Amino acid sequence: MKLSRLPPGFALDTAAQGLALRQEAVQQIVRTWIPGGWRADGEVTDGGKTFQASVELTTPPDPQLLGSNCTCGRYRCRHVAALVLSTDPPEERRRPPQRPPCGRAPGSARLAVARKLQ
Repeated sequence: MKLSRLPPGFALDTAAQGLALRQEAVQQIVRTWIPGGWRADGEVTDGGKTFQASVELTTPPDPQLLGSNCTCGRYRCRHVAALVLSTDPPEERRRPPQRPPCGRAPGSARLAVARKLQ
């Protein structure tokens, strides 16, 4: 994993610490799509303590940090960096169901034309 994967705004030392943590320390990752991007939540173990970290990023290929939070209380901490480095966006983006034009049910236009022809 490359440090270049981190979006702008992380200090170099924080990014390096996150990289060192990510291998064994990040667990229980839950990824979800949100409006404007995606979110990851996970547990990060550091120095025998477990922290809850979350991050919101814009969609790839060039993710930008929308927001982050960690129970350690620091801003853009190594736990958040480790979470970002340990996960990818959710597998597939769910698309909203397709709506028929003009609110009609699928096939209703063909049925109306067939009735007029009878």
